[in-house]
Amino acid sequence: VLFRSARQQAALQSELNNKSSQLEAQSANLKSRMEEDKANGGISAAEVSDKYGKSVVYIQGSWELINKESKSQIYHQFMPNSREALTKLYKKDYGKGPIIEGGGAAIPIYLQTQDGYEPALTDQKTDLSQAIGGEYTCSGFIVTTDGFILTNRHCSSPWKSDYDFPDNYPKGILIGQDGQIAGAGVDPPKRWIPDNTKAVPRQFQQSFDGVQKLSIMLPGTDNPIEAQKVQDSPRHDVGMLKVSVPGNLPKVELYDAYDTLRKGEGLVIMGYPASAPSVYSPIKSQNFLNKEGKATIIPDPTVSVTSVGNITKNSDPNDQANIRISSVGDTIRYAGGLTYAGNSGGPVFDMQGRVIAIHFAGVMNGDVSSSAMAVPIRYGLQLFPGGQ
Repeated sequence: VLFRSARQQAALQSELNNKSSQLEAQSANLKSRMEEDKANGGISAAEVSDKYGKSVVYIQGSWELINKESKSQIYHQFMPNSREALTKLYKKDYGKGPIIEGGGAAIPIYLQTQDGYEPALTDQKTDLSQAIGGEYTCSGFIVTTDGFILTNRHCSSPWKSDYDFPDNYPKGILIGQDGQIAGAGVDPPKRWIPDNTKAVPRQFQQSFDGVQKLSIMLPGTDNPIEAQKVQDSPRHDVGMLKVSVPGNLPKVELYDAYDTLRKGEGLVIMGYPASAPSVYSPIKSQNFLNKEGKATIIPDPTVSVTSVGNITKNSDPNDQANIRISSVGDTIRYAGGLTYAGNSGGPVFDMQGRVIAIHFAGVMNGDVSSSAMAVPIRYGLQLFPGGQ
């Protein structure tokens, strides 16, 4: 579990401040080249991949939900499938016999809220309780030569997005706000965000946080590099990471095209879909103190070609006469081109080779996205002071 001191955070922020003027200069340079690029017909998807593929990183992470104050780990509370045990737990008479007929020996507890239900959380570990957390992979891309990386917020801070309960999670019991059984044989909620938990006393709301381990791998390499989270966007699904390595790293070019982008323009998406075949390399240890060899994945980003299907925007907040609210916020929707789980956080290029968006979501059919969308890169630029 990683914790970062205030001094380390200040150092990262100082580095970030130094990047603002560089980004502004790069943006001005890109704008001056835009018309020339378009006049030349842009570049092919293969050329985008050849030029910028080395900047697309493979992200691996693990995390745990904790109590901010005590730093203790948080668990989903389970109990024996017994009404007698429920009576003992809640000091009410729930009768006798199993709670869920034909259910497992241990079942999860859910608590009703005003707009749904959430798991009952506890910091008391038992033989039955299930830790809230998990492991995941995502995509990201290097935006400065000294190692700042953009990805999705649900990759940099998974507890701030919908929680993925494990497959085959047992059915549970739902306790209503009146303390009575409101349901038995209940499936896990589909849209629970741990950071927004409401099924706790008011004084404990907003009292949860996540701790995590993060690493990135560069394409074609076999060595994970430890990464740190720098910050998350409060407005959209964008997060920023940082790695520290000697020398300069290959980076992409960013361009905010959201106000000029048109339907039908070509897009190139790069990332690491979990469904893509993986390539592994055996590593033979030369360390006589630890001779055990290991096999590690060799990342190789996938390229998907599509076009802009639609552009959804919220209206200008200063224009109260023409209010428009998008159900998915500011997004760029693809016309086609399959993306998969694991593509999250990957760059979306225009046909001039500039990153104009970050892939973040799709309507899933299994692991395959049949309809997907991206966050305009302006929300990534906002994470650089003066970068908007």
